[in-house]
Amino acid sequence: MSNRIIKQSVIRGPNGKIIGRQTNQVIDNGHTIYSETSQSVVRCSSCHRPVYEVGQWKGRCDCCGHAMCDQCISVCQACKRRVCGRCRHSFVGQRVLQVCCHCIRKLYKRQAMADEIMLSKERFRRQQQLKQHALRRQALRLQAKRQGLNARIALFRLVNAINPLRSGGRNGQRRR
Repeated sequence: MSNRIIKQSVIRGPNGKIIGRQTNQVIDNGHTIYSETSQSVVRCSSCHRPVYEVGQWKGRCDCCGHAMCDQCISVCQACKRRVCGRCRHSFVGQRVLQVCCHCIRKLYKRQAMADEIMLSKERFRRQQQLKQHALRRQALRLQAKRQGLNARIALFRLVNAINPLRSGGRNGQRRR
């Protein structure tokens, strides 16, 4: 007949939450004494790493309220909130930021507005280019028309210089 003695101790955090259990089991079967020690450790709710000491807990996430260990805690670079690994988001804009779930929405809205402003400026610039292109075409067309008229006038003057008698002066009189 064997005797079994089980001793269980509980490790609690600063807020009273159980963060681990340690179990010692001693078995005596009459000939030998066996001793087994097992320890179950609570894992961090955001990064799932085992937390062995109370000092490794660094507080709660300001976004979701989960407990954070010293490995997964980070600070939002926009509003300075403490965030866990699940609530931390990367935002790539003019520079890369690690931000919380509240700030990522604001940054996406701001980026969408900036993109819309950039697109409207680009549309305005293209409209101005099209207008300038139309004005250049009209100027070239008028210049070609003016050159054609100048050529006709020069030709008319040349013809009149060669044959002054053919062309009539005022009231059908000859030129002198």
